[in-house]
Amino acid sequence: MNLRRGQRDLTISDVRNVLLRGWVDPAGHAFERGTHRYQVHTNKMVVVVLFRSSRSLKVVTAWRKDK
Repeated sequence: MNLRRGQRDLTISDVRNVLLRGWVDPAGHAFERGTHRYQVHTNKMVVVVLFRSSRSLKVVTAWRKDK
């Protein structure tokens, strides 16, 4: 398990669920370090991803929203 993900109390299933059921925030788009990054939201979590190809993505970071 990734230490930072563990510190934030997130699991692979949490991240997968956000990617499957979340929405992309157009205002959350950024161009950093030569890549386009997108924020995918649910009511409880945010996952930031970048696309390596049309079939591959990388999770950059993830966090739970404040309650």
